[in-house]
Amino acid sequence: MTASADSTVRTWDLRMSGKCTATLTRHHKGIRALAAHPSEWSYVSASRDSIYQWTGENSTMLKKFESHPSIINSVAINESDVMVTAGDDGTLQWWDWGSGECFQKGKTIAQPGSLDNEWGIFDVAFDKTGTRMITC
Repeated sequence: MTASADSTVRTWDLRMSGKCTATLTRHHKGIRALAAHPSEWSYVSASRDSIYQWTGENSTMLKKFESHPSIINSVAINESDVMVTAGDDGTLQWWDWGSGECFQKGKTIAQPGSLDNEWGIFDVAFDKTGTRMITC
């Protein structure tokens, strides 16, 4: 799967033909984050206006998550079905993968001398255990 500033997600058949198998057009803004679930055949795409969960088998939308308050730069999902979105304004939101509910919110602390536009979180990931989260 790939995502683009043209607001589309594309799925690809890498084993057989190498061709695009679906073009998903639900988003209305450029997509900056895409993550696959580590243990089930599903994934999530995130843009400024929306976060969608998709099934991998036939690229059907499963649910729309409530919107993150800023541009989302990164998404991560662990084996415990916790999804985290990281924003351009330094915000983090934790979501329950099954219900789609946001259960925790946080924001980075500005470093001395930083401007407001320097608070962005550019990437988020879980370690191999899925119990620790790393941001940058």
